[in-house]
Amino acid sequence: MDDNLAILYQEILPVSILNEELAHKAAEVLFVHKLCCENHGIAKAYILHWQLKAPQVVTLTNGCGYFKAYSKDYTVILCDTEGNCYTDDYQDEALLHPENYLEKCMELAPEELSYLLYYFDGKRGCGDFAVEDGRYFRMLTQSERVSDEYKAYLIPEIIRFYQKKGEMLVIEPYLNEVDIRNMTLENQCYIEEMLIETHQFERAFQLVHHYGYDRLGSRAGVELCSYEITEHSFEENDYLLGMAQNCFLHEKYNDVILIYLCKFFQGPTKQMAAIWKAAREFEIDTFDLEERIITQMLYSTDYVDEIERIYDSYLAGGGRELVCMAYLSYFSHYYLVNDMMIPEHVFSQIRERYLAGQTLNDACLLGLLKQLSEISAPDAADQKIADELLMKYTGRNLYFAFYKKFGETMIRKYHLYDKFFVEYHTKADQHVLLNYSVNGGEYHKEEIPEVYDGIYVKAFVLLFGESVSYYISEKLHGEWKVVESRQISNQNMYGDKDQSRYDVINNIMFAYAMQDETMLSESMRKYVSMDDTVKKLFKLL
Repeated sequence: MDDNLAILYQEILPVSILNEELAHKAAEVLFVHKLCCENHGIAKAYILHWQLKAPQVVTLTNGCGYFKAYSKDYTVILCDTEGNCYTDDYQDEALLHPENYLEKCMELAPEELSYLLYYFDGKRGCGDFAVEDGRYFRMLTQSERVSDEYKAYLIPEIIRFYQKKGEMLVIEPYLNEVDIRNMTLENQCYIEEMLIETHQFERAFQLVHHYGYDRLGSRAGVELCSYEITEHSFEENDYLLGMAQNCFLHEKYNDVILIYLCKFFQGPTKQMAAIWKAAREFEIDTFDLEERIITQMLYSTDYVDEIERIYDSYLAGGGRELVCMAYLSYFSHYYLVNDMMIPEHVFSQIRERYLAGQTLNDACLLGLLKQLSEISAPDAADQKIADELLMKYTGRNLYFAFYKKFGETMIRKYHLYDKFFVEYHTKADQHVLLNYSVNGGEYHKEEIPEVYDGIYVKAFVLLFGESVSYYISEKLHGEWKVVESRQISNQNMYGDKDQSRYDVINNIMFAYAMQDETMLSESMRKYVSMDDTVKKLFKLL
């Protein structure tokens, strides 16, 4: 083929005389271009069509050569005799006008690849496809000369075309032969979702397992995940568990996914609580999940708002006593140490266990005792519990500031009226120093004993009008820091009904402060009388 033959073909080859034989032969000449390069060192050119696997190799004579161009999208690479490649300027001229012959030639020789490539080069996706194009699709996708890249572009467009027409049966052969490796991310995701839509789950799962489930659409992800879970009889699988979690986080799930998550998921406490909430709406068994949430919260201290309902459900389902006690101890401990707001049922359940004679730890008992100290008008049962617990812990010489909140009967019974407490809360096993001065006197320094994990208490006995000024130091990051500075004093007044010698001394101090000589004289006589009585009744051994 050369310029002269091109002119001749234009003259003697009108469309009207075309037949099948001529149409096949014309496929070789209609697409010829002339390539010219002024650099005469160029020996050949490579013509690359992205639609074709193999490049055309064109020999240049006197700077000119001829090649076939089946589309507007091709690349020319020039090479010299030593194999060096260039991008020098060149002239590219089409010798014929294939568009004038294309319709007739495709009618007579539709299997010719050159016609098909030129025809589809003018179409930009499934929106440009026509019904009659269907007979050409398989010729392109099954041709060994067509590149994998072009097939990767064309097949998704063909599938979209038939999907819009609702012809799902026609789609299956294309899905069976498709290779998504050379596709764009959008087309890869589309093919995966179409495999799921046509229930080719195993192949879809292979692709998803290889490329990841994050890019799947929510509906397709739920359908595939549910199928794989049931297909594997709800056996634990880390990949499926991650896929199920991903569906849930995108707020797309069903009962199968929720059942699977309830059985196996162990992740952030807030996520597990959200799964629990969703599962309850589906009336799914959540017992195992509840136990994991409770135990994880106890170790991570990651509190969730639903914990009270989660625990109640776990308890109603026959929760293990070990877990239940750990839960109650956890909240009681933090209430005692940090004044944390806790679920209402905690102390009601501790109280029930105490009244039933169950052995309880210090965290539960001290937390219950502190909670009872907050009740302004306790009933007889609560008073009895408080009495027993105060006896237990004062007997162990364990004192807390909240003891002073109990009523006068308890205060007197356990000799708390003369005691005032400096109480400091911090981490457990710390060195905490107390510097204090009584009534403005010399400062003294001593380490405050830790009476409970993170609670440090020093007790003072003060008469009326006496005070203690103090500051607390704690070693933080290797240095001693003053963390608290206060003053405590005894301003309590006692009336005639007070009968202990401590009460009488308090009255003496009060009368002296008020300059009430009558009260002072009566109180002093009363104290002497009580002191004489004690000496007569009790002898030193």
